[in-house]
Amino acid sequence: MLNIKKLLIATIVSLGIFLTANNVVSADTTLSYKDVDGVKCVNIVELARLKGEQISGVTHEVYGKGYNITFDGKLVTIYEEAPCIFIDGKMTVLKTEVISADGLEYNFPVMQTPAKEGDGFLIPMFVVEKNLGIKGSEEGIVVEKPKEDTNTGNNNSNSGSNNSGSSNNGSNSGNSGNNGTTTPAPKPDPKPEQPKPTGMDFNTFASKLPSLGFDSDGAYWENGQLMGVSSARSNAVGFVLHQNSSTFNSVIKNCLNMLLPTGGDKVYSIISNPFTNQTLEKDGRRVEIKQYAEGVAINIYNK
Repeated sequence: MLNIKKLLIATIVSLGIFLTANNVVSADTTLSYKDVDGVKCVNIVELARLKGEQISGVTHEVYGKGYNITFDGKLVTIYEEAPCIFIDGKMTVLKTEVISADGLEYNFPVMQTPAKEGDGFLIPMFVVEKNLGIKGSEEGIVVEKPKEDTNTGNNNSNSGSNNSGSSNNGSNSGNSGNNGTTTPAPKPDPKPEQPKPTGMDFNTFASKLPSLGFDSDGAYWENGQLMGVSSARSNAVGFVLHQNSSTFNSVIKNCLNMLLPTGGDKVYSIISNPFTNQTLEKDGRRVEIKQYAEGVAINIYNK
């Protein structure tokens, strides 16, 4: 009888352990956000551990110690003293400021080292979402654990879409006969035709920015220095130039000649020397050149 009781107790204990372990495996884990100067951040090292990603320590002679972390094939490199992080070798800033100039907005990259938490680093969620494609909930990032029961039925529902076209072709045109003699009203003098832009279309130019060396935020980097930023829209293109170098100057000159085939060299000559704020008309477009504390701004609009 005593042995039976011991066996029952052992069975209950074993069953309890099994159920507890099973619940842990099947439960999801939420990695909470951390606030850093009002910015919602997440510990990226802890996130990698929860997701079972590969983590390895690295050391840089300038930036100090850090990690190489792989997220779904993307390599994220973080150092203690680096003013940015690196995703697949590409510099990625952790902070941006919006600068407005004459109706155009520029995402101005700000160099900032990552905040530390324990042995991990706190990375802004907008960087995680944009560059790694990892979304979060209101409370944090939910990391799903594998479920024990994988035999779930697939319910495929095909919903037909009814496309109903409605055409209203009822146009009433009234023709009134005029038996009397009328004097035709004088026609106004035709307005002079505005010259059409002869440079590259703004949308086409926007698609060429990556091949010219600008990143997805419109920033141009050279040897770790921010040289300038560009913003291209359907109705305008703008530049803010911060630094000079032979390579970057050549890129800007090339951009201006794409947008202003006959006036690009003139605009480049102006910004290459001391100048006063001015507005020009070149190649059917309006060009505004201004000096700001952040650098030289060039805004190009269709007339």
